[in-house]
Order: sequence, then structure tokens, then C-alpha cells
Amino acid sequence: MKSRLSKFLVIKRIDEKDYFHSIEKGKDMSEARSSLLEKIETYTNDSDTTYLMFPMVPYEFDANQKIVVPKGTPMCIASVA
Repeated sequence: MKSRLSKFLVIKRIDEKDYFHSIEKGKDMSEARSSLLEKIETYTNDSDTTYLMFPMVPYEFDANQKIVVPKGTPMCIASVA
């Protein structure tokens, strides 16, 4: 039986501004974060960039280009050390 994968919104934060980066799939947020970290480490040399991950929820960017998600939305942070 196939396990259903969830989708997670990945936001890239550079110089205090947020940008849509990608959609990552995983059984849960932890698995999706691990997958994202592998991709980041493999394809970029971007140690100053932080990635924020949220479940797929309605979102927008405010006037300061910061992501706004519904209150109480779970989040995790991923960055290359």
C-alpha cells in the first residue's frame, strides 16, 4: 500500500526578505525538511540562507516582503551549517 505524501511550502529568507522557493513532499514535516536539506547541501553553497517550511496553508507576503501564514501554523527552519 502506497503511503500518502504531504506537501510543504518552502520559503527562502535572504537579507530579512522572504521568497517562495519550492514545494517539498514528505510523510511529515521532518521527512520533508531532511529531503530539503539534502538538496540544499548538494546543489548550493548557500550557508547564509535560511529556509522556512510550513504545511500547505494560505499565505501572502506583507509590505516588508515577509511571509504571513495563519496564526498557529506549524513551522520548521532549515539551513546549511
